[in-house]
Amino acid sequence: VKVLDMAPDEQPGAILVKIEAAVSDRTRLVFLSHIEYSSGLRMPVKEIRRLTKDRSIFILLDGAQTAGHITLDMKDIDADFYSIPAQKWLLGSEGVGALYVRNDLIPQLEPMQVAGRASLTSADPYQFQPNISSIDKFLLTSTSAPLRAGMLEAIRFIQGIGVEEIESRNLDLATYAKQTLGEIPGVAVLSPLDRESSTGLVSFAIDGVDTKEAVAHLWERHRIVARWVGFPPGIRIALHFFNTEEEVDRVVEAVQGLRQ
Repeated sequence: VKVLDMAPDEQPGAILVKIEAAVSDRTRLVFLSHIEYSSGLRMPVKEIRRLTKDRSIFILLDGAQTAGHITLDMKDIDADFYSIPAQKWLLGSEGVGALYVRNDLIPQLEPMQVAGRASLTSADPYQFQPNISSIDKFLLTSTSAPLRAGMLEAIRFIQGIGVEEIESRNLDLATYAKQTLGEIPGVAVLSPLDRESSTGLVSFAIDGVDTKEAVAHLWERHRIVARWVGFPPGIRIALHFFNTEEEVDRVVEAVQGLRQ
């Protein structure tokens, strides 16, 4: 296993250079987050996919920060595998999610746990043939219908608003936050500044201020929800379509208070 280090605002060209230098004839899979959780860096996944596909390398994308946040087109991305949760940007249920598998790769995957759909039906109940080609082989006997229903309703809600509109709104809010936070002396914006690599996640660091203490202060004194991230150390806010410029101004004012 090779682990690559990326700067929180790594440029697309540099990302491709690092990945190309790391792969070899022995590489079987490239696994990365579509959006990096600590800084909101959006990876150039289509370019990475072209790089791996030419070498017959599978690509698995973690979409924990993407569904409900940015436009997703599985055919356009052309990933072999893509996973998403229902919570986070989809605003749905925790404890349920989805895995996309390219159709021609389904026979190559073996479920770790099996139930009735893992075998084909037969006239002889004691003759079992594995259900190799259908995604149904992953279905388990007991699952949570309410959680699945919650996820479906969350998807309908997001699609009703419009994912493209949500993505554009998130980027506008993030741009405003980066500009205003960057004007505060002693505050360094860690997230990418260019729109192409940006998302609704904004990370920043405050000189001389511990990130965990800052996050606690923002919540306890101002009821601002943020989280601390460790690579690199910073404070992260998540700006979704329902947030406002006035709320960003409240964050900026609170951060200015931390600097005094």
